[in-house]
Amino acid sequence: MVGAFARSSDRRGGLCAPNWSNDIARKWLFHLHQCKLNIGMSEQIFSMWTRRLLSKAGVRVYGLGAMALGLVGLVWGDFADAWQPIQAFGNVPHRELLAYCAAVLELAAGAAIQWRRTARAGVLVSGTLFFIFACFWLPRVIGFPQIFGTWGGFLEAFSLVAGAVVLYASLASAESMNVVRAAYLGRVLYGICVLGFAMDHFLYIQQTADMVPKWIPPGQHFWAVATGIFHLLAGLAILTGVLDSLGSRLLTLMLIVFGALVWLPRLVTAPHAHMSWAGNAIHLALTGAAWVIADAIASRDCGPVTKESMLPSEFFSVEAMRHRRAIRRDGPSEPEFEVPAV
Repeated sequence: MVGAFARSSDRRGGLCAPNWSNDIARKWLFHLHQCKLNIGMSEQIFSMWTRRLLSKAGVRVYGLGAMALGLVGLVWGDFADAWQPIQAFGNVPHRELLAYCAAVLELAAGAAIQWRRTARAGVLVSGTLFFIFACFWLPRVIGFPQIFGTWGGFLEAFSLVAGAVVLYASLASAESMNVVRAAYLGRVLYGICVLGFAMDHFLYIQQTADMVPKWIPPGQHFWAVATGIFHLLAGLAILTGVLDSLGSRLLTLMLIVFGALVWLPRLVTAPHAHMSWAGNAIHLALTGAAWVIADAIASRDCGPVTKESMLPSEFFSVEAMRHRRAIRRDGPSEPEFEVPAV
């Protein structure tokens, strides 16, 4: 009996380890390895779904901004004069009716953007409306070209159009060079608008400083200048392609913080003012546009602004674009794990 036991064991350093203990150890090692693989796959799946969720957030916010503008227009029955200066054309007949029609279209377009099948139609309608609102600034731009405030108002309104162009291109079902060029054009136009935001901050420092809450250290003027510099750097990053992904993400984050600290409190301090609600709605749409641009840059649907990006280079080929879009939609393919032999 003892001899049989000794013959069926492994002698290492004078100690006897029975075969059944080796089998148990190998099974435990196998299960531990499987757990490690499962954890790795779970982390990868979680990362993939997080990227997909974040990549859709810009579209949602942009659509919510359009819906908010529509709701505000329906409640007040008028355009947001500070951002949609239809009064620049004089006494427009049936202004209230036009305001209600525009509000209904904005609300419907924003709702359509929330669904994939109707998103492109919603972006087309909202982009057209934002282009019309931007044109409301043209009489002031033409009449007072020496006043940058008129240009700043036009660029702010037109940035929503640039965001719509990029978003419309990113939602295209068929990849082509026209789609890539449209996304590239929208990115360039948006970068120019962001530079306009920076100039607006620098030329109207006092007005910008008055919007900063007094309790934020180190002071109102500091943040007026700092946010102008941040806009300048973000615009240059978007146009040049140098740290463009980081710059566009930080720009989006700055707009989110600005909305939380400046515009949201106005809903409490002046809840009955049309400007409070219209300002929040406009700022939500502006944040959505910045988010859309950041998502497009991160996914490389619109490439860096270089000499090569103007040509059908390898990066802008249909095959490369289809591959990037498949990765953004489905995530990276799951790696194949080898199970160790037991």
